[in-house]
Amino acid sequence: MVLLIAFILVVVTILGDYYLKLGSAKAELLNFEVTVGMMLFALTGLGWAWVMRYKSLDQVAVLYSGGSLILLACLGWFIFSEPMTARKLIGVCFAVIAIWLIGE
Repeated sequence: MVLLIAFILVVVTILGDYYLKLGSAKAELLNFEVTVGMMLFALTGLGWAWVMRYKSLDQVAVLYSGGSLILLACLGWFIFSEPMTARKLIGVCFAVIAIWLIGE
């Protein structure tokens, strides 16, 4: 259950990153998309505090950072047509390994 909640939190965080990326392309920095992104980040903070009750800090850190790296690389590649280089792919593989090594 805790891992499912952590995965959902990573997805919501990525959604916040998506809105920040959209908002960053507009002339005014504080716009609707940036506001939505910031609100999504605030919501995930509460969720991570709950996850920390059941997981150690190193487990939470690797779930958050590794999961975010994996999903953001995919989001950039699929949605924003950012290149998926061999170097990025190796980084994604290392993130998967880190989640496997540190997570339970």
